[in-house]
Amino acid sequence: MASLNIESNALKEQLPKVEKQINAVRQLAMQLDVEGTPTVFAKDQRLSGGVTVSELHQIFKN
Repeated sequence: MASLNIESNALKEQLPKVEKQINAVRQLAMQLDVEGTPTVFAKDQRLSGGVTVSELHQIFKN
């Protein structure tokens, strides 16, 4: 970590906050039945895998 100029104690202090955020995101993913990334929600659609710009344009155009 010295090569990145990061204080390891300062980083350790942030771990509980980071773990809490990760757990919250995991819980939301479970509620939404998201099983992988990327998953995109657009309008009333759930899209898994890669989504192109033209596909998103089409969804929002309608």
